[in-house]
Amino acid sequence: MNREAGFSLTEMMVALFVLSLASIPLAEITGTMIADWDRSERRNVELSDLVQIAERIPDLERQLIQPVGENPSDLGETFDNPPEVFARAKITLHADCEFDLVGRRCR
Repeated sequence: MNREAGFSLTEMMVALFVLSLASIPLAEITGTMIADWDRSERRNVELSDLVQIAERIPDLERQLIQPVGENPSDLGETFDNPPEVFARAKITLHADCEFDLVGRRCR
């Protein structure tokens, strides 16, 4: 056979068959890699949302702790030092307590 003429039809078919067999795992690997990239991109977006929320938490806590008025002195006393009246418990009525099957009941 004359080699200057090129490849025979059989050699071309075998070469194409081998290349097609090699492309199957390559396509599977590429598909898996693209799916992993999409998943990681979604996780990065979710993580950035959580980071933004976490960064806002101290500001939101400060807003909850601040008194309703514009100036803390509008409320008079702050919650750090309650007046003496509220610091001491005052019992005005005594309860009669009984023990039964359920437990202790006071009236």
